[in-house]
Amino acid sequence: MLRQWLLIIGLICVIISGIVGYQMGVKLEAGRYAVALAKAQKDAFRAAEIASASEEKRLAAQAEYEQAVMRLEDEANADKDASRICLGADSVMRLNKR
Repeated sequence: MLRQWLLIIGLICVIISGIVGYQMGVKLEAGRYAVALAKAQKDAFRAAEIASASEEKRLAAQAEYEQAVMRLEDEANADKDASRICLGADSVMRLNKR
């Protein structure tokens, strides 16, 4: 009879240790997942900041280009020799700016 109780107690101990081990494993993996998630979010934010800075530079370059085009067009419209058949020296110099 004592032998049966020892087997039952041993089986209960094995089951309890399995449950405790499983719970510890779940907590450990949850911690690893949280660390990996935080790292991924940090990398994503860094990539978004880099993309934002690149977009700002692109927009600034585009605005500078548009201003240059408008300035050259204004100079062309203001050219007094625009109706001439051949180009004058001022027209040639303005075209060379491009």
